[in-house]
Amino acid sequence: MSKHVESLRAIFKKIASGENPQDLKEEIKSILREIPPAEFGEAENALLEDGLAPENLRHLCTAHIEIMDEQNQSSKPPVGHLVRTFMDEHDEILHFLDLLETINQKIQKAETKGDIAEEDKRALIDISSKLEGAEPHHKREEEVLFPAMEENGVYGPPEMMRIEHVDLRVNKQALLEVANKLEEMDFKNFKDESQKYAEFIIFNLRDHIFKENNILYPTALEALTDEAIWQDLKNKCDEIGYCSFTKSH
Repeated sequence: MSKHVESLRAIFKKIASGENPQDLKEEIKSILREIPPAEFGEAENALLEDGLAPENLRHLCTAHIEIMDEQNQSSKPPVGHLVRTFMDEHDEILHFLDLLETINQKIQKAETKGDIAEEDKRALIDISSKLEGAEPHHKREEEVLFPAMEENGVYGPPEMMRIEHVDLRVNKQALLEVANKLEEMDFKNFKDESQKYAEFIIFNLRDHIFKENNILYPTALEALTDEAIWQDLKNKCDEIGYCSFTKSH
């Protein structure tokens, strides 16, 4: 354990000195893969006792979530299954969140609007638009998958995900609005608002995706065993439509 904690300490010192956490993510993941799951909490506690700021612990949690998601990739249903489409869309959304995290870090370091590169301004609007453009994904879950699960006696996970969708929608819409108002807003207010909404979305949407991939979808696959039901649900999803970033369905 001590060897792993020492390695993580060295990485978080790099982050504290200004290195981009995204550039260090693979290094963090390589260390976490060597830590037994039962000892992960001990590693977190050791870092906190060292004085690691709790908000920086999210980099560790994010890497751990991604490792678990990687381990679940092999259990994805085949291409064309609606759960596979949901999970593939999640992969795209997670990529958007990585980009948002990087751009938000640049914005928070800027002292004036002029310090933000034009390409980063455009990227913030583009990513915010794509995140809000995930609405067909949520609509297919809420109008097709969740009701089917509830009809088969599964109530808890769908209801919890509905509640989270509401909060995520509000924050995604707010981020897009702020992204489009950079030039007219007071710069400090812009930084504060973009930080508030970006951090909420990055943390909560990653957590939401983890719960859907590892709890909601496996529960649905276990509860709905008739292939005819899945085909009917797929047809209903086709009627609703897909996201601009959906690769296959």
